[in-house]
Amino acid sequence: MSEDIKKRVIEIVRERHIGLKNPQWKGDLRAPGTGRVIANRLYPNPQPCEVCGELRTEKHHIDNNPINNASNNIMWLCRKHHMKVDGRLSRRGKDGRFI
Repeated sequence: MSEDIKKRVIEIVRERHIGLKNPQWKGDLRAPGTGRVIANRLYPNPQPCEVCGELRTEKHHIDNNPINNASNNIMWLCRKHHMKVDGRLSRRGKDGRFI
């Protein structure tokens, strides 16, 4: 087989297995945990809380979509402010347990 034919065969095979045509394609759907793992890789160095300056912080996805890891969608918050923004703090009873 000539080199030109080999190159063309490889090109055709690649075209047939890209994106939706690939038998392993699972679509663009990802689990929320996947987005959090990616966020941890993209932003490994925590910043101070944007509200109070606390050094121990968590990443908050502003649009509540953990798949969206754009830098303008990440907000650094301490645990207290993260829970307050998410609405989890208001769901606690006087004893501190979730209602």
